[in-house]
Amino acid sequence: HINFFPDTATNDIPDSLLKNLDQYPEVFETKSKHISIYGKEGKFIPKPMLNHLYMREGDYYSDTSFYKTINNLSSIGAWQQVDYRNYLQGDSVDMNFFLVPAIKQNVTVDLESSWNTGDFVSSSNMFGLALNLTHRNRNVWKRAIQSLTNLRTGVELNLTSSNSYSNRLLQTLQVAGSHSYSFPRFITPWRIKSRNLDAIRTVVSVNGSYTDRKDYFQFRSFVTNWGYEWKKGNASWQYRPINFELYALDKKEGLIQ
Repeated sequence: HINFFPDTATNDIPDSLLKNLDQYPEVFETKSKHISIYGKEGKFIPKPMLNHLYMREGDYYSDTSFYKTINNLSSIGAWQQVDYRNYLQGDSVDMNFFLVPAIKQNVTVDLESSWNTGDFVSSSNMFGLALNLTHRNRNVWKRAIQSLTNLRTGVELNLTSSNSYSNRLLQTLQVAGSHSYSFPRFITPWRIKSRNLDAIRTVVSVNGSYTDRKDYFQFRSFVTNWGYEWKKGNASWQYRPINFELYALDKKEGLIQ
């Protein structure tokens, strides 16, 4: 029998949880009664755990399958810690997985600065300032789906008046944004056998950017793709069957050739 506890708190004692199963208001069982999932707050649906379980009822015990399950649950990102307790019952072993959820959402703000001497079109001293805003959700729709949103804006300032091309204070303006989803499984029109693969995921991303180099050019880009990532042994693989890129470059007439 295999039990999952996806809402385990960091201060919970696994052995105590096993002795008080009646405290869980939400219990999911498979039709065979072989797998049970005990939830307190309904943070997760069963599918992410079932998709990353590499053992079935009646299988011979295998260290490889056991640790493969733990490593893949840990690699998803929805749980910060995966603990376990195994108990022998005659000729069988019961397994209990205690999953401590990671912080579901967080926002980070980064401020960057740079100092460049000798710009590629001038000899000015340029001071750059950029602001990054990132939002991460580690459990979208309770399916352990990872989402990442990033917004970036920056400027480059001319702090000297020796630029023979332009005396503008604002030399460059940049705005960029990106958004991605990482699904902890393969999403395909057909079924793919993935028992021999690790850290499988489907990644969908879209990003765009706008750069205005005052008096010289404007550059715009839009990129979106759909792809897959996985590991096999020590090798990491990426496959992008769908990739769309659009770029536009407008030169400022009379100022750059």
